[in-house]
Amino acid sequence: MRELEFPAYPPVTGPRLRWSAIFAGAAVALAVLASFHTLGALGSPWAAIASGVAAYAAGGWFASRLSDSGRHADGVLYGLVAWAVVTLVMFYSPAFAARVMPPMASYGTPVFLVVLCEAAAAAFGGAAGARLYLPVPIAEYRDRRPGRHAAPPEEITPLRRQP
Repeated sequence: MRELEFPAYPPVTGPRLRWSAIFAGAAVALAVLASFHTLGALGSPWAAIASGVAAYAAGGWFASRLSDSGRHADGVLYGLVAWAVVTLVMFYSPAFAARVMPPMASYGTPVFLVVLCEAAAAAFGGAAGARLYLPVPIAEYRDRRPGRHAAPPEEITPLRRQP
């Protein structure tokens, strides 16, 4: 059995959600959606679904990656909250409400399934963007040649100030 050294991380203090990361993820999702819309990729329903899934996955990934949480469960939550922010912004924007809401109301269940797929994509993007801090087998990565790595802790002497 090999010996593992666990990194010491300071305990998390302060708020658990970093809204700056969530808003950055939401901005990325909106930018990707706008880019697909500008390129005309929303002509068919399948292209609209694919672009929505890609945009929300990218937004969830960015929100999770910028959160610096490191846990997959937190990454999923960051992705879902970024998805919720984008969805609320879109549903309450006047242009979206005037152009898209009337046709969407007539479809019902398929629209719900598309929104569910987009939420799942945001959660998956958030989980993919999370950095999970795992134990690192330090001994395998040390360069054993002389002068190629720092001295072991017992050989380090504290620095003293010169008077």
